[in-house]
Formats: sequence, C-alpha cells, structure tokens
Amino acid sequence: MTKVAILRPDPGASSTETLLTRANLEPIKVPLFEIKPLAWKAPDPEGFDGILVTSSNALRFAGEELEKLKSLPIYAVGPVTAQFAKGIGFKVAKVGNAGISQFLKQIPHDLNLIHLVAEDRLEYRLVWQKVEPITIYESGKVEKVDAQALNGNVVMVHSPRAGKRLAEIADDKGSISVVAISKQAADACGNGWKAVVHSENPDDRQMVALAAKLCDNPAKG
Repeated sequence: MTKVAILRPDPGASSTETLLTRANLEPIKVPLFEIKPLAWKAPDPEGFDGILVTSSNALRFAGEELEKLKSLPIYAVGPVTAQFAKGIGFKVAKVGNAGISQFLKQIPHDLNLIHLVAEDRLEYRLVWQKVEPITIYESGKVEKVDAQALNGNVVMVHSPRAGKRLAEIADDKGSISVVAISKQAADACGNGWKAVVHSENPDDRQMVALAAKLCDNPAKG
C-alpha cells in the first residue's frame, strides 16, 4: 500500500496524520524540522494595526508575551490559523486562502503589522504594508532523516522551505509523488519527481484529497 509521508513537525504533523487516517490512508511521519520556542518581547500594541500570522505555530509557541497583544486583530493567511487564533481569544480581521503574497494584496495597503514568525521564514516580498517581523520560534533542521522511507510513496510538502529540504535529501525522486500546499511550495521541490501536484488553497483537507488520488492512481510527469 502506498503510504503518505508527513514532513511537517508536530503538533501540525499529528493534525495531518488524523486527517489521513480518516481518509483511509496510511500516514508516516518523516519530520524535516523541529520546532523550539524562543524568548521574545512584545512591542507596544499602540503602534500597530494588527498581527500578521502565517502559521498557527507562531501563536501556539508564543507564550505569555502574546497576552500583551490581545487588543490587536489577527490577519491570518489561512483558515486553520484563523480558527486557532479565535480559539485563544483573538479577533480575526481577515482570512486568506491563496498564500501570503496574494493575501498581502487583499488587505489594506496602509496597515502597520507585527509579523510573528519563525527564523528564516520570511518567504515573500512585501507589497505595501509596513511589517515588523518578530521571531517567536525556530524551526531547525532534523539532521538524520530516514529518506528511504519516502521512496515509492506520496509526500506532503507544507512550505517552500520543506520543498527545498526534500529535494536535498531525497535519494529516489522518480519514485516519489509530491503534494504541495501551494504552487510556491511545489516549485521549491524542483524537477525529477514521479508526480507533483499542489493545492489551490492552503488547506490540509484539500492536500489529503490530492494525496488520495495519487495513492489510487499515481500520475506521470
């Protein structure tokens, strides 16, 4: 049976694992990164219009300092992040569904935003808004990855960074089908794979549906 490899770290990996199991697919965790929270200081919220959040991990690992920013609304790049923000008591001003670059084009141009972010995760070019990135956590590489576990299976890629890392460690690209969360993540994987497809929206359920199709009838290309 074709398996579906999850490259993202926990806690997100466990959420994806649950969705795959419900879809009668066989998930395996092959994390490429490990998340560790970092010490940080919240700025004065009076100087900002909101908080840009591109991953729910930024809120999940922010700790007590996050309470100082509860007066600011959240601008969430995807519905999962927005749902998490609401669950911890934030108001959500806007929810995106097509990646960070498109999201920045959809929100007011004159916003002054805090971006809670991981190290090395500024994967976009700012358009109009003023954005102050604050590093909340680090997502360090897992040095010893079981690359052979990926061979002959479907792999879920949740970020461009993961796509680049996958391309570095894969030892049999031609046997691996890739499901990416966005076109940017798919492009980061490069060429040589058995198949590469990407979700139209940054949504785990859509990725799982694509993975199911590849497991049943892998495409060529």
